[in-house]
Amino acid sequence: MFLVPFAGRAQSKLLVLGKCPECYVQYRLKPGETLESISALAGMSLAQLKAYNKISSADLTATPSSIRILLSASNLITSKTPLPIFHVVERGDNLYRLNLQYFTPGIPRIKEWNQLKSETLKDGDMLVVGYLGGNEPLVNTPSVAALPSMVASAPVPAAPAAVEAAPVKQVVAIPQVSAAEGYYAAQFSAALPVQQLLEISGTGGLFKSITGWGDKRYYVLMNEVVPGSIVRITVDQVKYICARVLGPIPDNKPNKGLLVRLSNAAAAALGVSEMMFTATVNYFQ
Repeated sequence: MFLVPFAGRAQSKLLVLGKCPECYVQYRLKPGETLESISALAGMSLAQLKAYNKISSADLTATPSSIRILLSASNLITSKTPLPIFHVVERGDNLYRLNLQYFTPGIPRIKEWNQLKSETLKDGDMLVVGYLGGNEPLVNTPSVAALPSMVASAPVPAAPAAVEAAPVKQVVAIPQVSAAEGYYAAQFSAALPVQQLLEISGTGGLFKSITGWGDKRYYVLMNEVVPGSIVRITVDQVKYICARVLGPIPDNKPNKGLLVRLSNAAAAALGVSEMMFTATVNYFQ
């Protein structure tokens, strides 16, 4: 097995840690880098990056020697950058499973990136499964294929002018949450007595995901909330689900004015059949 050479930056290989969709890489800081530049690279807002790493100061000297970057469909892209992301092959891994785990870059791409002549994998081998690139990619702008497939499959109608303004947040009363709202309902309920609950409404969209159909693990993309947070969503004030925030919405024209993107399993649970709709999100301050 031959791997794509690692070029460009004097950075150790970025190995995937944890299990997707909550996987991440440990990025070692280099002289001259700032939290802002790392934020752009990571595809996370500065506030999200600091919260994810529990950093309270904007002074880079006060940060640890490395930063955790959450991997999501918005920053693990197929366009080549100087920062390939590596998966260490374990027993039971195959290209089909890796393709699904890493936001479906495509088996042909994984074979091309790693110059694989067959689909046989060996324990301990390191495979490139994508490239790190955020809102300001280092090499190329992410292709349409790098966006969630439901976004790329058809033009997205322009959002109404009214949603161009920043959505209004308001504090709301503690709701009743049932187990029927999904796998993350218990975590949402546990935080209710001790954290202030906010509500915000705006235009929603969809993205394709393989999770949630059987286990009710629902996921969303949002800019307002720190990745990893649990939120509660409704589109009609009748059906509700609780979901985990995977990361921010990609910063591009089709996503302009969007408050949230729901995984297709989450949308199905809410009875959403439109590509664009109005969603209300409850989240913790």
